[in-house]
Amino acid sequence: MDKFVEYAPWIVVIVIFLCQIKLFVRPEDLEKKHKIITEEVDTKIKSAGFTMPADLEKKHNEIVEEVDAKIKDAGFMTPADFEAKRADFAKYIADNYVSNQTYFYNHDDLKKETTSIKDTLYRIDDKIEKRNIEDRKMLLEVMNAIIKKAN
Repeated sequence: MDKFVEYAPWIVVIVIFLCQIKLFVRPEDLEKKHKIITEEVDTKIKSAGFTMPADLEKKHNEIVEEVDAKIKDAGFMTPADFEAKRADFAKYIADNYVSNQTYFYNHDDLKKETTSIKDTLYRIDDKIEKRNIEDRKMLLEVMNAIIKKAN
């Protein structure tokens, strides 16, 4: 302890000297220095033509909108349009879904109806043909009768 009291003035002088040359940093000094450095960097970045992240995001959104507009002008679908069409298609499928069993059952019924209609048309065609033949025969008989009377 006697040694400490003996060297105390020298220790005080050394500590004051170190404080004067700012070897020990306080939090307030660090904050001030941080603000100064941040401001300097911001001014250098802006003077060099670079933008800050918020500006970059805004510019990015503008570029995306321009590209989407050019894609629409060219007649292509944008990703948002594609998703909308995809959702519409999924809704259409959900609303109009027909199972295979229903399809095959209705297909068989349709085949039977088509065959029935085809048979009916053949019968009608045969009747028209017979009628035409009978009409021709009757027309020939009338013409022959007229010719006989004329002679």
